[in-house]
Amino acid sequence: MTSVLNVGVMPSNPVGNQIRNLQSQLDVVKKDLQLLLSAIEGKAPEIYADYLHSKEVIADRDAATRNQTQQAANPARFQATVPQPRRTGRF
Repeated sequence: MTSVLNVGVMPSNPVGNQIRNLQSQLDVVKKDLQLLLSAIEGKAPEIYADYLHSKEVIADRDAATRNQTQQAANPARFQATVPQPRRTGRF
């Protein structure tokens, strides 16, 4: 992956250029979102509080979904182990 991002690898590196362009756009959007959230917090604290609450609810729901997915993928890992009877060597 680092070879894609390095400038000197190819005379024209369209994939690396696109990745850097997208990262730059993402940075701008993050700054804009932070400014918007700060403005909302100052002008309408109840809306900001609702936003934070919704964010927590979604994070909790996503965590529960991930846990269910992991349990479905590997049910033996999450089941309680039942002690097996000891074998005495006699049948």
